[in-house]
Amino acid sequence: LFTNLTVIRAGEKTSTLYKNAALKLTTKQAEIDAAKAIVDAMNDSYDSKADLLAMLKTAQDLWDIRSAADTGNLVKNGEFDSGIANWTPWNDATSTAPTTTQENGNNILRVPARSSVQQTFSGLKPNTTYTLEVYGKVDGSGYVSVGVKDYGGAQITARLNSTTEYAKASVTIRTGATNKAATIFLYKSTGTTVASIDDVQFKDSTPEGERPEVMAATEALAALFTAQTSVSTTHLTPVTKDNGAIKMTTTDADIATATEKVAAVPANLKVKATLEAELARATALFANLQASQTANLTKNSQFDSNLTNWKTWAAATAVTPVVITENGNKVVKLEGNSSVEQTITGLLPNTTYTVSMYGKVEAGARLSIGVKSFGGAQANAFVTATTDYAQGTLTFTTGATNTSAIIFLNQGNVSGIAYADLVVTK
Repeated sequence: LFTNLTVIRAGEKTSTLYKNAALKLTTKQAEIDAAKAIVDAMNDSYDSKADLLAMLKTAQDLWDIRSAADTGNLVKNGEFDSGIANWTPWNDATSTAPTTTQENGNNILRVPARSSVQQTFSGLKPNTTYTLEVYGKVDGSGYVSVGVKDYGGAQITARLNSTTEYAKASVTIRTGATNKAATIFLYKSTGTTVASIDDVQFKDSTPEGERPEVMAATEALAALFTAQTSVSTTHLTPVTKDNGAIKMTTTDADIATATEKVAAVPANLKVKATLEAELARATALFANLQASQTANLTKNSQFDSNLTNWKTWAAATAVTPVVITENGNKVVKLEGNSSVEQTITGLLPNTTYTVSMYGKVEAGARLSIGVKSFGGAQANAFVTATTDYAQGTLTFTTGATNTSAIIFLNQGNVSGIAYADLVVTK
């Protein structure tokens, strides 16, 4: 199923040969299936079975890539089905020009010594990675060179010298800062032998994470999320997720921007499914944020009425909590050793509730959201974010006869300041 692969990348001076790292030019799906049937039938006690199955998975992965090979291929007539149309041939005075011929029912390019073909591409993207892939062999001694030039960097070449079967070469370049063109070439230098070439591919091979569309979508999605720390009275170990919550300042316009950026990611990229899943998660969290006041048991949860419905506490030498306006939004400001609390009434016994808030700290503050007097032990969830507001959530279950609970926001350190907003109990 396999043949050798010669690889060279931009900035490398020599190529690397990987044994059996590419599919043979002639490998078919039926051959992979037949090999898998043989391996599947092997006794599981054979140590080699796992290795063989891994090799077959590699073969299948390479076949799947080959099946989609024409997607994004910039080479015209890369299988030479139309002779040497779209290719510019060259030969010196003592040689003959490259031609095409049939081999096992398949068109191939024949390149005599001291001759070549090349193809130039325009409309490429600057600062973008492209890869040339070619299958080739030579009739006897010598080699055939395949490479890329005139792309904004030094010419880069790989050699194929297989004499028995087609081997594969891979040449990767990165266009210059302003370059939008490149030329690929297939060249047989001195000697008397002839090279055979087939299946030429030249594609944008920029890693998905470095593609501008993917980067833009990733950044737009990341801007929607903030950290979340969750605690339950039945599981007191906090669980923190860096992007576990939607930012409390997220708007419809932010969601629309992220939707547009994700839609712009090409459908053939594997990462698109991940981005779409993140967008769906953000959209669902945003819907919950918009509906946060529906059935919210916390009164004056956004401090729009300052500290109405909230009871304040501060140590003897501490500053009493106050409500301030931050970027047009009211938040409660808690300095060292101070807190606010609210009694939530009308709860059902033996019922699970979650209280959440958004908060941030500065100068070493220690902010927590907590619950007490609900029929169980007091519990706290701490928020340690220092730039964006992060979310803290605490889940508790009322006692067998309890119909109320006290929720509180506490800054427990002597120094530092904490800020909190959007307290939701449901």
